[in-house]
Amino acid sequence: GLGSWIPQPVVESMRKEAERRVEIMTLEAVEAEARSAEREIRLIADSDDAANDKETRAEAHVMLQEIRQSRRDMMKKKMTAVKGWLNHLVDSAKPAADGEKTKDSSATGKFTTFGSRHQSPVDWTKSSIKPEDRAFDSLNIGVHYVRAENMGQEGAGELHASRVGRELKSEDHSVTGRVTNVQREAARLAADKTVKTAAHHDIAGTLLVTAFATHRMVKQFGNVDIDADKLWGGWNAHYDDDKIPDPLNQHESFKKAIEVEKKRDVTKPRNQVCMVSELFMGSVLVGMVHFVTNATTVTKNQQDATRLSQKFDDDIADNVRQAQKAATQVGSTSIALEEARKMAKLGSSAGLDVQFDLVSIGYIPKLATDPMQQAISQFATFDPAQFKVPSMMADAPGIAGLAAVQSNMAAVIDATVTAISKEQASKDVLSDKSLMDAFTDFTDAAKRGDAIGAPIGMNIVDFNKLDVMSTLANKYLNTGIKLGVDV
Repeated sequence: GLGSWIPQPVVESMRKEAERRVEIMTLEAVEAEARSAEREIRLIADSDDAANDKETRAEAHVMLQEIRQSRRDMMKKKMTAVKGWLNHLVDSAKPAADGEKTKDSSATGKFTTFGSRHQSPVDWTKSSIKPEDRAFDSLNIGVHYVRAENMGQEGAGELHASRVGRELKSEDHSVTGRVTNVQREAARLAADKTVKTAAHHDIAGTLLVTAFATHRMVKQFGNVDIDADKLWGGWNAHYDDDKIPDPLNQHESFKKAIEVEKKRDVTKPRNQVCMVSELFMGSVLVGMVHFVTNATTVTKNQQDATRLSQKFDDDIADNVRQAQKAATQVGSTSIALEEARKMAKLGSSAGLDVQFDLVSIGYIPKLATDPMQQAISQFATFDPAQFKVPSMMADAPGIAGLAAVQSNMAAVIDATVTAISKEQASKDVLSDKSLMDAFTDFTDAAKRGDAIGAPIGMNIVDFNKLDVMSTLANKYLNTGIKLGVDV
């Protein structure tokens, strides 16, 4: 979260990963331009157009050879860059070995946001958080179908769940050109839910309706006040072998240490503590429609079952193509969702039941009001005066008349709640309507630009040893030394 410590090895690891990603994306962009140029030059080289004489076509053939060689060279560079990126990810996931200098390693596996051992340096009583319109809104709606393999066999459910997770981690769903941590977490949760569904049902396939969004409101400090003691405590918690002396009780040691830091070569690497100063937000909603076999499907003639299954797969494929086409068109969110709703209803024609799951990160969509809750809410605010004394009790004494009103109220409430309970018992918690209502609310929130979302990117501020000692000097020694970091 905002104001949290991020250990220096983690920051360095993230920066290295970002550099490798940028290198890969740059090579991919250059390779795409080279591929486009190759197509254009090939048209000239193979043209019989009189405007392109023999000399021009010969030059085009020479250029083709040069472009192809350049593409081969770029492909080698890209392979090297991808290999370096993957090796970095593997190394980063390994916990540092005992006694290893973690600040000199890319290993970050032992670090978590709960392992900083000290509270944030922010004085929250004097600081404020203010979302600012500094990023951009984007929305990517997707509709995909994952067909189950080896249905009914041992391990089929886990296999299908892993395929669902892989589909959701595809960059096709991303709006940033890369898979974000929010997207990965949504994929994990969706796979877990699929495993649970598969434990009780044979899944024939899963329809995935996805919405990935980035939000223009950046979560940042409106104003921030750094507490010198918290910053000092954070430094000493991170660096056991480079602690800062107490400026009051170890005054001489503190003065010597600050003079040493002033003379330190700033071009060389040095210890730092890092704090999250800005968060870029995104959100994801994943709706899953699991088509599962029912008793009717199991008892059908095998030939009929196969025919229905094939027709179902064909119908789903056609609808997915329509939904994907709609999802790529501007302003067609409702069309894509309507196509998904149609697909959710296809299962009944193939003798399949449906099970619904929903995964949401960064925004909790509004679902249709539950009739039971709505009824209870209405009764909670109902005015008893609206219940009149029955005509047969009109002349009854006050207490008897009040008892009649209460009896009348109790009977109506009991009958209403019982009727709603029976209706609710026959309905699933999630339905195709409530699922689509959730997506409509999600997309509306994304379009409004609300200050919502979970972190998908961050900016940080670094504090070196001199920065920390300067804040302590300002507080305790009144030296007038200014903090060397602008937060």
